[in-house]
Amino acid sequence: MATNQSQQAFFLSTPSGQRFCVYHPAIGNVTRAAVLYIHPFAEELNKSRRMASLQARQLAAKGFSVLQIDLHGCGDSSGDFADATAQSWFEDISVAWDWLVTHSHESVLLWGLRLGATLALDFSRAKNRQPAGFLLWQPVLNGENYMSQLLRLRVASDMLEGIKGGGVRELRESLVQKKHLDIAGYRLNSDLVDYIDTMRLSDLTPLGIPVCWIDVIADKGLALSPLTAQLSEKWRQANASVAFHTAVGPAFWATQEITDCPDLVEQTVINIDYLVA
Repeated sequence: MATNQSQQAFFLSTPSGQRFCVYHPAIGNVTRAAVLYIHPFAEELNKSRRMASLQARQLAAKGFSVLQIDLHGCGDSSGDFADATAQSWFEDISVAWDWLVTHSHESVLLWGLRLGATLALDFSRAKNRQPAGFLLWQPVLNGENYMSQLLRLRVASDMLEGIKGGGVRELRESLVQKKHLDIAGYRLNSDLVDYIDTMRLSDLTPLGIPVCWIDVIADKGLALSPLTAQLSEKWRQANASVAFHTAVGPAFWATQEITDCPDLVEQTVINIDYLVA
């Protein structure tokens, strides 16, 4: 296990391969809770890695032990992205959870960004794992819409290269036939796309578990998006314990250059207390 000051980078063994992890042990004499970070999808992982690291260090300074894991086929972990499935990712999260509990001896909070936030909720449901709380950064509300947006990147790329082709519908038909599709440097397999298409945050209402949800907005004073507002009302009507917040800054997971959002880090440090009160 390589150590850089208090930060520890290592490979975690899973039944299907080695997963790259970074562990930030809590600083101080008391560990308040353990936090397991679930990263976003495809290129959003690379664009957000710096922000995740900045946040993990701040949480460690506040007494939280944080584990970051690159899931199957992602980042520096073993396996091909083209072979990743929901089940292999669930397996990775389970192994990481167990490792974190063993090394921190604390209850686990699940922290996810974008599709990783939605995946965290679905993992809890599918595997009957009950975290002490959820920290959701800009979760994807509808997996099918999210995937269609990614497919439009392929449509735009083909147009720029003068390749004649169809739209999103045709790409989906091709994916069914060929089982794989290359988009922006990533090879998607049909099983993973089918799974993401089924993901609906409205179907994953967390009951009995506190949730801290933070959306990033471009300007101070902007309201939550209409879809988020509708979902928040549905969750509240179901008696879910959810605190919604906003942070001002760029959508760093989608910017061309690596970008920071300091207000998101600050809002997280302030509001995570809701999950451990």
